[in-house]
Amino acid sequence: MKTIILLLSTGFAASLFFSFTNNKSNSILTMQVAESTMGGTDRDNAIIIVDENGDAEIIALAQPNAKDPAKNLITVNKALNSTANKGYKLIAVAQGGGNNLGVVTYTFIKE
Repeated sequence: MKTIILLLSTGFAASLFFSFTNNKSNSILTMQVAESTMGGTDRDNAIIIVDENGDAEIIALAQPNAKDPAKNLITVNKALNSTANKGYKLIAVAQGGGNNLGVVTYTFIKE
């Protein structure tokens, strides 16, 4: 749980840092992917995307399943491609987790 809080804090701090730079033409988008391997809640299996305006989109992920291991990866890949197609460039990736919860945070900049 401490790792998740640290990741969320780091992502938030990075967003604040980039939002207060002098170059106002760059906008930050943060995408966080969380998956629980032990039957977590819907909140534990989701993609959360926050754009430069602070608007959030939540995309539900399925419970990880050994019979269909690519299902969530396909959904994540679609979200990453959609973000890239909107003119955002991936600038950082951080991962962590704990207590059977994996979290990956992607940070994009719009040029």
